[in-house]
Amino acid sequence: MAVAPMKRLLVAAHRSEREELLHELQRLGVVEIQELDPKDLEEGARVVKETPGDELLSLEDKLGEVRYVLDFLDRHFPPPRTLIEQFAGSKVPIDEEELEKIGEFDYGEIYQECRRLDEALTELNNKKSRLQTSMEQVEPWLKLDISLDAPVETDWVRVLIGSIALRGEVEAASELKEAVPESCWVEVDRDRDRVRLVIIIPRDEAEKVQEILARYDYTPAVLPRYGGTAQEFYEGCQEEIARLDEEGAKVIEAIKELVEYRFQLRALYDYLGLSRDRLLAATNLVRTEKACLLEGWVKEEDVDEVVDRLEGRLESAAVQVRDPEPDEETPVALDNGPLSRPFEVLMQLYSLPTRFQLDPTGLVAFFFGLFFAMAMTDAGYGIMLAAICFILLRKVHMSPLGERTFQLLFLGGLATIVAGVLSGGWWGDNIITIKPLWFSPSAQPLTFLLLSFGLGIVHLYVGMALGFYENVRKGDILAGIYDQVLWMVLVGSLILWVAAGEAYPGLVNIAKWAAIISSVGIILTGGREHKNILVRLAGGIYSLYNVSGYLSDILSYSRLLGLGMATGIIANVINIVAMMVFQLPVIGPIGAVLILVGGHLFNLFISVVGSYVHCSRLQYVEFFGKFYEGGGRAFAPFAPETKYVYLEE
Repeated sequence: MAVAPMKRLLVAAHRSEREELLHELQRLGVVEIQELDPKDLEEGARVVKETPGDELLSLEDKLGEVRYVLDFLDRHFPPPRTLIEQFAGSKVPIDEEELEKIGEFDYGEIYQECRRLDEALTELNNKKSRLQTSMEQVEPWLKLDISLDAPVETDWVRVLIGSIALRGEVEAASELKEAVPESCWVEVDRDRDRVRLVIIIPRDEAEKVQEILARYDYTPAVLPRYGGTAQEFYEGCQEEIARLDEEGAKVIEAIKELVEYRFQLRALYDYLGLSRDRLLAATNLVRTEKACLLEGWVKEEDVDEVVDRLEGRLESAAVQVRDPEPDEETPVALDNGPLSRPFEVLMQLYSLPTRFQLDPTGLVAFFFGLFFAMAMTDAGYGIMLAAICFILLRKVHMSPLGERTFQLLFLGGLATIVAGVLSGGWWGDNIITIKPLWFSPSAQPLTFLLLSFGLGIVHLYVGMALGFYENVRKGDILAGIYDQVLWMVLVGSLILWVAAGEAYPGLVNIAKWAAIISSVGIILTGGREHKNILVRLAGGIYSLYNVSGYLSDILSYSRLLGLGMATGIIANVINIVAMMVFQLPVIGPIGAVLILVGGHLFNLFISVVGSYVHCSRLQYVEFFGKFYEGGGRAFAPFAPETKYVYLEE
């Protein structure tokens, strides 16, 4: 339960070995490289920033091309993934020698072929889209039995092709016949909204006819020019689309033949990414005409390994190690035991301590595991959670953060088994009825509530005690007394006052005077940062109001009762529904099994999410609020970061 001690590292090497230097540091993965400014060195030293030059641009271009090919292949042939891989992701193991060989893989022809096939597909899809648009235009006019390129206007006659609103059909025909007796009205087709028409009129009456039709929502048809009927055009489009689909199928088949190169391309992408990362890291170095220099941080436990590796494998490397300055901020890496280490993820998600602060991970591990088990309170779900996490941890290569999260949930599952045995919860308590070793939450909810409050009070007191310890460690004992001890006395006396009641008048009297004395102390010291005595007293009175915050914090632990009860009640409801379905003939047993499996998996999921979120809140708000400041910067060593493969040792 501590912050790992750090050492400052200074490495010098000949410029010709720069790439090998960075390669070794990347393999080690334990050194955080810091940006080194030439101005920070001795005056007069002829040093400049190291620059990767055009090599970095070339690598970025190659990465972009390989990324394009992978996206193109994945778009048309998504790689098959197991349920576990879909949930947690997976990387393929590969040794460094094989990765170096793949780095020489010539992907140029594959890239050009993908470009050609992509353009071919785009062109085919564009043609299909245009044909489909034309088909949509003529589809309402399939019963029009005249050629689409027939003339619509002569010296004497004009032909109008369009549609009007269905409700105005009769009035429009009547008004048109009355106004232009020579007109000819031919109905082509109709649907529930529109009537499609061909209207033949004298050419010199066109303006009058247009005015009449406009009153009935007339819309002229937009038809393609074609030497045949609308039906013939439509069928021709269908034939052309079928031909384009055949061409598209050939292109897809050609793409499928390239899928066999997917692993090489993925490994090449990671190889190029690692090379790019080394060049980016090089920008943190400075150089002279013949030498390069880098500075960074390394954990004390890794110093010997780093020095031996660099000085042993590089002819020109010289390594200097020093302690950080007394007031120098260092990156933070936590150093905890195997049971506490998974709970470092909670610290990382909140805020890491600085090297001058206490690392509370061990206490967080204990209380989080305890509260998580209380919130789940079912041994059956604990078994399921532990089993799922165990399988994922064994079968899937995860990121460090993901791995520790599932380790945390695995330990939470084991703790839940213990809580379930004590409370008698085995996927509810109405199918598997095993007598609890302690008490049943559903039968004795008040006991569960009092237990939650009691553990919550202990949790808060531990937080206040740590706050007192931090003040003492800083040499400010009075601050510890004013800000923690007085509050511990006040909160404890109020709890004792309420708990003792009328049964123990002596304890009530002691609690009353302890509360009065501690309240006076808080009023006198709560505003001590102010010089004006009136302002100081006002600040102290305002500080005393925070007693409601402490009581609110204690009430927050009632969420453990709600979560624990909800898990068991939902499990019981699932069991009851499954047993009801089981009574149905033929399909009953199958339906009952599906309800039991699906229902309990769903309940497990929502219970885990709820327990994780609320138990985290109890740490972040109620516990950390009493002592923890955080603000540390996470240690970020220069290590291989890949997307598809991981390097085997």
